Amino acid sequence: MYRREILSLVVGLVLGVFVGMVIVGTSDSLRESLFGTAGGGDKSPTVYYYLVSPDQADEWLQARFPESSETLQAPLKSLAKLPDVWGEEDELKAIEQNMAVILPTMYAALQDPNIEEVNIENLKVTAESALSVCVGIDDDPYLGSAVYLYLTVPKEQAEQLDIPKAWERLKQPKDNALYWKRVACYPEEDVKDAK
Repeated sequence: MYRREILSLVVGLVLGVFVGMVIVGTSDSLRESLFGTAGGGDKSPTVYYYLVSPDQADEWLQARFPESSETLQAPLKSLAKLPDVWGEEDELKAIEQNMAVILPTMYAALQDPNIEEVNIENLKVTAESALSVCVGIDDDPYLGSAVYLYLTVPKEQAEQLDIPKAWERLKQPKDNALYWKRVACYPEEDVKDAK
């Protein structure tokens, strides 16, 4: 009787392991949730992350929208003052108004490579798109504070755009970086997710 129980237990264990291997092997979502990228899932990124200085963004937007270059230039230059005016309410309100122009304009330029003019009121934001444009501060005490546009661009959109080589493409999201803080995003839901 004792041998029979041990044999049943070993056979049941072997069958259980075999059935488990078959289930994990046939289910991509289960394999990815159990093992992450170590489970042999697709390791190619679906989105690209870029850090763009206000000067680089200004240069790119001037080339994209030559008629609007003067109206975009001053708001972009004001972003560089953000770390210096962090506690001053009046200055911050002026910069927030500038961000309300810059972020949707940059979003529209990234969303549609053929757009010739941006109408912020009629801008379409799709919930399923991973595209977002944020303003962030890298407050490194050793290198000093710097303001960047932080772009999350789906891979297929990035390949359609003529992205300048000067834009720094990151290997991973910057949200967990030690001195990094997102200030504002377009669409706004992304800021709520980051907090």
